[in-house]
Amino acid sequence: MNWIREKIAHRLGGRQFDQSGAYKFEIIQTLKERAKQRSPHLLCLDFGIGEPDACAHPFVIESLREACEKYEYRGYANNGADFFKVAVAHYMQTTFEVVLRTSDEILPILGIKSGLALLAGTLINPKDLVVCPIPSYPVFPTQTQYLGGQVLTLPLLPENHFLPDFEQIPENLRYSIKCCLLNYPNNPTGAGASRKFFEAVIEWAQRYHWIIVHDAAYAALNFNAPLSILSIPGAKSCSVELHSMSKGFNMTGWRLGWICGNETIIKACTKFKNNSDAGQYLAIQHAATTALQRADQIVPINIERYQRRIQKLILILQQTGFQVYVPQGGFFVYTHAPNKIFDTSGQCVANFSNASACTHWLLEHLNIVTIPWDECGSFLRFSVTFEAPSIEQENAFFFQLTQRLSPYRFDYR
Repeated sequence: MNWIREKIAHRLGGRQFDQSGAYKFEIIQTLKERAKQRSPHLLCLDFGIGEPDACAHPFVIESLREACEKYEYRGYANNGADFFKVAVAHYMQTTFEVVLRTSDEILPILGIKSGLALLAGTLINPKDLVVCPIPSYPVFPTQTQYLGGQVLTLPLLPENHFLPDFEQIPENLRYSIKCCLLNYPNNPTGAGASRKFFEAVIEWAQRYHWIIVHDAAYAALNFNAPLSILSIPGAKSCSVELHSMSKGFNMTGWRLGWICGNETIIKACTKFKNNSDAGQYLAIQHAATTALQRADQIVPINIERYQRRIQKLILILQQTGFQVYVPQGGFFVYTHAPNKIFDTSGQCVANFSNASACTHWLLEHLNIVTIPWDECGSFLRFSVTFEAPSIEQENAFFFQLTQRLSPYRFDYR
């Protein structure tokens, strides 16, 4: 036996670390490759991509190019440039009416994924209890389990507008909870949170002494009025919020965002971060500052594009029988996974026991990529971030979708 395998941390499975099964997105990628080999000339209609298809705005790219030449930007950024924090504070105030101190209420991070890991390292002790919704982005609950914490899941259900129902938490556990994770506008459901819901969340947090961790990755892409949990009175006493330059500003690979909110948590997270990374390249922070200062020239264009695509997608899906939930933000469309598929003659051509089975069929037979969510019911997530730079290409993409779906009827009987 290779003795090195014995040295792998138990949190990763020890010597069985690579035998826990493939990650969902790895499986989808494998199926995509097989579909490409079967039909190399058939366009793959990829609704699985979860990142913006457009590049950063040209004036942001130019800002980066100019900043790369600055001698003073060559070194470590550590816990963030003051100029970026000032831009963040101005953006949060003008967009969400949230006032933040740049000195101790804002911490730049290498994107929300890294930020969630930093927060887990800052907050979680063995046996700590964390409330996480399902389905959800898995980083914070996974890190919690890595650190010996426990995860209590709350289902996001259509009948509750994909909001967690805290009344479902047993009373004997409520004072034992350390953190509650939220994410609105939500991935994958597309649901939005109202001010009333956030007010209720803060009330629960203050009553039972919970820390609220709000993953606001899609906050810039809210189709209603922009909303931050930190705009709720009392929220700073118990909450931190994570924002990203990725989704609303088309800067996914640039890896930059920020955590803001409760001063004590920000200070503790800063201390942990000092032993985790050396900060994002200052030239990137300079370019992101430009993006934040000119957000009104970037974000509305992205919102218009995603809403236009979402409306087209929903119409096609509904015409072929899909049960669709209209998103309130982001770039995802969430649907119930059908149980059966019928052809035009009325003959049943497929039965599905879960969303994964439906995803496999769509890819293998129609070369359409979706993401299955079987954690809480059976659902499919469609992303509208496919590559189509022009309206003509976008319309051609949707025409292909119509052609492939129209011979079938997707059923829920």
